Amino acid sequence: MVHEIWQPYPAIALQLERVKQKMLASVNIPMKDIEQKIHDYINAPGKYIRSGLALIVATEFNQELDERFIHAGASLELLHLATLIHDDVIDNADVRRGIDAIHTQYSNRIAIYAGDYLLSLSGRLMAESKFEVEHNIVDDKLLEYILIGELRQLMNQHRESMTMVDYLRQIKGKTAVLFGMATMTGGLNTGLSRRQLKRLFYAGQMIGMAFQLNDDLIDYRQQEQESGKPFLQDIQNGIYTAPYLLLKLAHQQPLPEDETELLYLMDKYHIFAQVETMINQYLRKSYRYFESLGVDTTMMKTLLDVLHY
Repeated sequence: MVHEIWQPYPAIALQLERVKQKMLASVNIPMKDIEQKIHDYINAPGKYIRSGLALIVATEFNQELDERFIHAGASLELLHLATLIHDDVIDNADVRRGIDAIHTQYSNRIAIYAGDYLLSLSGRLMAESKFEVEHNIVDDKLLEYILIGELRQLMNQHRESMTMVDYLRQIKGKTAVLFGMATMTGGLNTGLSRRQLKRLFYAGQMIGMAFQLNDDLIDYRQQEQESGKPFLQDIQNGIYTAPYLLLKLAHQQPLPEDETELLYLMDKYHIFAQVETMINQYLRKSYRYFESLGVDTTMMKTLLDVLHY
């Protein structure tokens, strides 16, 4: 069963269940304990936002949600899962989606190779989708953009001189590009021009920026039981996200290590409100891109509201 956020959209939920089954069926590793671990990740609570966005856009363009979109959706989600596994090694995170991270059960090297396997599998599934991609402007460099984003995150870890501009550049490649690929996938083979496909890509990219900023807030607002990862994990791992960087800019003094003092300063300087303003700005840009193509954003707005953007 897919995440409850899709219950109001049964047609999309049905296809996302097919996406999930395609992911499970496609993972084939001789080391069955590793295969089972990947299955555990797939079966753990996940929102499938990227594949869901591709399906929503495809629906808006009156596309049949056929096997092409199941393969493409599985490709997008496996690519996302690969980056999560890599992230957990970089972040030294113990928990992902409520289960033990693979590197804690085995080793960093096994986790990295498992992630690399999923990157490769993702590429095969996208190729098997058999989309005609003569106008596709990004998928040939998608992995490059994402991995450069991961490299930026690794190089920025514990970097006290990191700025908000550095951070936005990092997440634009690491997170937002995959969202852009998702929304653009929904418009493939519809007769859209290269310029129009770019607009679809940018629309998704703006959602991706908002999504990551919202995820940053979760690290400060929700305990592990709600978010699936330890409270203030990013700071503990030397990963400086939007709230921390905005506070550093506002406070102009060394920031306290104590969680209570840090959250007090966040409240004093209205940091969460600043991040929420940024989120809304990115979403408004996204909707303008969609609407310029005649895409009805009603379903998307309702869905994103449920996700607490």
